[in-house]
Amino acid sequence: MSDIVSRLSGSTSPSEVIKELGYGCTTSKDYFKSVVGLMPAMDDGELCRVITMLASTRVSIDPDATLVTLVAFAAAVGLETPSQGAKTWDYYAAADALREACPSASWPAVMRHLDQTGSGLENCADPNVADTVLRMFARLTNEPFPVQTVASGAQWNSYPEAQLVFLKHAIEAQSELFPWQNSLVVMPSVEGLVGGASPAGTPNQAWLSVDLYLTLDAIARGGEVEPAKVADAFQNAVTECPEIAILGAAFSMAHDQSGVSSNGVLADFITQIGLPPFLSSQGQAQTNAAAVLHRMWASGNAGQTCVARAMAVTHEREGGASVPRMLDVCQDLKALSPALARAPHALAVELAALAARREYLNLEMWLQERAAASGAPFAAACLRFLRARATGDEAGVTPGAPKLAVETMAIFFKVLHAGAGGLPPDLRQELQGVAAAAARAHPTLAAVSLSAATGAPGAVTPGGGGGASGTDATGVGGNFPSDVEAEANSNFQRLYSGQRTVERTVEMLRTFRASQSARERDVFACMVHNLFDEYRFFPKYPEKELRVTAVLFGRLIDHQLVASVTLGVALRCVLDAVRKPFGTKMFAFGSEALEQFKQRLQEWPQYCQHLAAVPHLPQAHPDLAQLLREAADLRGAARLGRDEPSVANGAETAVVAGVANMTLSGGDESLGAQAPGAPPTPVPRPPAPPGEPPVGGGLLHAQSMPVMKPAGGTSLLAGQAGILGSGAGGGTNLGPAAPAAGGSSGFATSLNLETLLAAGTNQNISVPDADTVDKVHFVVNNLSTQNMTEKAAEVKARISKDQYGWFAVYLVVKRASIEPNFHALYSLLLDAIGDEDLFRGVLDATYANIKALLSSNKVKTNSGERSLLKNLGSWLGNLTISRNQPVLMIDLDVKSLVLEAYQTGHMIAVIPFVAKVLEPALNSIIFKPPNPWTGAVLGLLKEIYNERDLKLNLKFEMERLFKHLEVPIKDQAPSFLLHQRQRDRVNNPDFAADKNAPNQAGMVGAQSLGSMPTIGTPYEPTGAMGSPLPNRGNEFQQQNLPQTDGDTGGLQQHIKIAPAPNLPETTRVALARLLPVALTAGVREIVSPVVERSVTIACMTARELVLKDFAVEPDATRLRKAAHLMVSSLAGSLALVTCREPLKASVASQLRALLQQAGAVPPPGNDAAAQALELAVQSAVADNLELGCSLIEQAATERATREIDEQLAPAAAARRDHREKHGPNGQPFFDPNYLQGRFPGALPESLRPRPGHLAPNPQRIYDDFANVPRAPPPPPGAPPAGAYGAQRAFGAPPP
Repeated sequence: MSDIVSRLSGSTSPSEVIKELGYGCTTSKDYFKSVVGLMPAMDDGELCRVITMLASTRVSIDPDATLVTLVAFAAAVGLETPSQGAKTWDYYAAADALREACPSASWPAVMRHLDQTGSGLENCADPNVADTVLRMFARLTNEPFPVQTVASGAQWNSYPEAQLVFLKHAIEAQSELFPWQNSLVVMPSVEGLVGGASPAGTPNQAWLSVDLYLTLDAIARGGEVEPAKVADAFQNAVTECPEIAILGAAFSMAHDQSGVSSNGVLADFITQIGLPPFLSSQGQAQTNAAAVLHRMWASGNAGQTCVARAMAVTHEREGGASVPRMLDVCQDLKALSPALARAPHALAVELAALAARREYLNLEMWLQERAAASGAPFAAACLRFLRARATGDEAGVTPGAPKLAVETMAIFFKVLHAGAGGLPPDLRQELQGVAAAAARAHPTLAAVSLSAATGAPGAVTPGGGGGASGTDATGVGGNFPSDVEAEANSNFQRLYSGQRTVERTVEMLRTFRASQSARERDVFACMVHNLFDEYRFFPKYPEKELRVTAVLFGRLIDHQLVASVTLGVALRCVLDAVRKPFGTKMFAFGSEALEQFKQRLQEWPQYCQHLAAVPHLPQAHPDLAQLLREAADLRGAARLGRDEPSVANGAETAVVAGVANMTLSGGDESLGAQAPGAPPTPVPRPPAPPGEPPVGGGLLHAQSMPVMKPAGGTSLLAGQAGILGSGAGGGTNLGPAAPAAGGSSGFATSLNLETLLAAGTNQNISVPDADTVDKVHFVVNNLSTQNMTEKAAEVKARISKDQYGWFAVYLVVKRASIEPNFHALYSLLLDAIGDEDLFRGVLDATYANIKALLSSNKVKTNSGERSLLKNLGSWLGNLTISRNQPVLMIDLDVKSLVLEAYQTGHMIAVIPFVAKVLEPALNSIIFKPPNPWTGAVLGLLKEIYNERDLKLNLKFEMERLFKHLEVPIKDQAPSFLLHQRQRDRVNNPDFAADKNAPNQAGMVGAQSLGSMPTIGTPYEPTGAMGSPLPNRGNEFQQQNLPQTDGDTGGLQQHIKIAPAPNLPETTRVALARLLPVALTAGVREIVSPVVERSVTIACMTARELVLKDFAVEPDATRLRKAAHLMVSSLAGSLALVTCREPLKASVASQLRALLQQAGAVPPPGNDAAAQALELAVQSAVADNLELGCSLIEQAATERATREIDEQLAPAAAARRDHREKHGPNGQPFFDPNYLQGRFPGALPESLRPRPGHLAPNPQRIYDDFANVPRAPPPPPGAPPAGAYGAQRAFGAPPP
């Protein structure tokens, strides 16, 4: 024992002595302090060794052996005998003893010696060691733990593995123990995350520390610790805060001046673990995907490289299924070009193919440039891609991968064949084999390749024969050999004669299409061509043969036997057919064909929108109504609608239709008559009733907006050359990198630019050459705030002043209208270019395209066009209000636009547009409320907001605008302008009571009981009492009332059909389907005379009584209210009692005729069935008679209200003039027309009018009109009511 005492007095390592004495020496603070006091003074290094020794020997010492040593030591030095039973160190006692024994020690300085030889951390793999050190340090001092001791951005020299263990524990430690916020470099909190993600990541903010990332990277690069162990440190972040860890790693790489971290564990974490979930096919489910990817890309070159590498990793894991998502990301980041440049060949090829299909990329040019730069390895990647996607080998195709269009295949083969001379022999041989296999799998590929190779010597022609002679660029060409024609015709004869079913014919075509025999592929192409070629003769087909043809036509689509452009033409044929009037042969053809492929409709949301717009389609396919709405609603999804074949009247459709000599129309005009690229023929709209507000396709106010002018001031409407294209083709020339008309940008909803593109076809603008167009598109695609000056200079250098018009239209149509998130970026671009002529050109283009959308006949019904208008409103506000520049009345009269929209039912489009224009006023020093112009517009919106039955979505838009402008809507004074305006009550989507009104004033009962339209036209105001009313008996017959194929979808839900056990189910279904049509026709037949007579009598009566009773009433509002109450009750009751019997007879007659036309009437001789049908007809008419009567009653009520308003207009005006002249408390009002005649002298004293408001008792008479009970219908068999019985013709004058 003298040995240990001597070593204690002269030892240079007290930590070893304490270890020999064991756990017992820390049984109390005082005991351990006594032990330490016997030792020499300890420096910082020795104190650190004591602490780490205590932490690393928690349970590794033999307590019995050390107790013997401690007892002997205590006896030798005169200490009391320690207590027995200590199994580990008492760390708090030890820390307290060390603190008191070494009062001058700097404990943060002590911790800096953790990385020293002999510290006890040599074999440290226990995270409890780090926890013990941290807790002892917290006991030793109140100072924060020195983070730089462990996380300094560098690796420990002696024990890097112990450092990693320490870091892993510190990542999860509480901030009180390890204050990560005290790191030397800390990334700012990431604001804007959603879904509950914390801006700081974990509570201790570990993943905001740049020192942590750089230290982990240094340990991994040191070589003494496996990188996989370092990567394990990120598992906590992947679980708790992946967004923060990814962005922190990127931030740290950007902060690292040496750049070595860009290829280390940080980059591996981002590319292998962090980013792939955000880039996968399910990446959109990550709520913060867009925010993370945008910040990653903006972090610098290292971050962009990581995004590209992560795309490659995701592609390796998921294959082609992830490519659409990654293309969306590239578009949203405006990074398609750099992403393609960084991507490996396999991913770049797939990404470029899909980008070309969406018209984001000039594929041929890109392939040529990449092949020239990369040579044979790139060609090999292209061949692997084509072998998997173009040869029909499904084994190599990842489920969910986008289909490869035949046109895209042709471009690949063309470029590969053109450069085949420079390829190794094995690749040239593989090219020939892949081309032949692709030609066998796609018979139309040869013709498309020939078309793509026009003018290019040596262009590839995959395969040989097998359709090369028989198909044109559409894949359904003619000029087939005579034997092929004969076999095709023979197959059709077997089909129509019943020798072969449609199912067997379809199976035969499927076999021929995939056949190895060139002749069988020719037969397939010939049969498809002949089927399309016969389309123009379908109306002449017998019904049986037409139905067979329809089933075959639909099965071709359902079994995917037609694709690409040909599929677009087939779908267009069906759409054209179902647009024909209900009951025609062509409608039956389209309806039957649609039935065959209805399960595929969800693949084509845009097509479903077209179908949903056909008013009478739900009548034939009630089961499709919900399906069409749901499919059309999916149009905003990331992938749906992107790969959808076009059914527009574009150039490709015209080519195919021209080959087959087909007539495809939107209304009654043929597609062939339209120029390529022209806007589609609008469906004819019913004429507006005389005297009603305009209900045309668009707003008349838009016609007064100025046309777009170039910088020089010359009108751009002078020529006929297309603004968006040049050359004979008339195709668009906004460039391959621009989004397609039907496409969208980034994660946004797909928007159709058809209206905007069509609006530019009559403008004469100088378009740059294709090379300049492509380069400008690439510049704009890669625009960001960091490279703004450089890109602005490049744009200015590439386009001349005479091409500013083209760039202005491109920026407005293809960018601003569909990319609202980048408006600020494009505005900065205009500022950076700094050319006033260009800015004015962009502003003119904005006004011109706003005019086009406001004038469109689809803006009320097409949500895509309303989104475009809304985006352009935001863009216009950015160009004007936010720059403290006014929206001039000569360019756009905002108040007049809102007023006209109120009249015509366009507020559904105009209110969101105006709101977006006004939003920048919040930050404008000129237009911020209470600016008079802004206040006037807000006052008008407040007046509209107070309107009864205004749609909630419009109210929400107004509330959102007022809230944004920080103007309480309740405090805004409304204007007083709407009383001068008569709003449209026909098909008005702005008001709940008007939405379901029929398409014309004369068509009654088209939608619902509570939305009956005003019938006919208003009277002119009449003169003095007793003046004759004009005779308008024939006005209803002059309004070109629609036929019975109108829209009756709204009535269907109110129709009641009683069970009929003796009636066949098919007949009962036909009865339920045709009853709304018959009811509509019956109402239309009798509504004119009934309403005319009822309104005339009611208005004459109400006018005389009201003017008499209110002769001294100064308030015009009370006058009108009383008149409304009285005339509504009188007119409705008169119409109701007059119309019941004639309507019953008319509906029954119409229903019998419709059943006869539909073939639902039993054959002659079957008296029982005929009697059952007649009973069912009578029962159905009786059950639904009140519905028709209610519609006529509502029509009469609304017509009478309008009539009485006009007849009382002079009286109301006289009262307003008197109030303005004398004020509310001035001279009493007297109506001279009624006070100078025999009134009031002929009246008793109690009934004579007195100055002021009407007395309560007379007033109650008018109020009671609102509570008059409706007369119940007469019992069955009762005689007709009133004088309108069967003794005289309905509508004849009374006796």
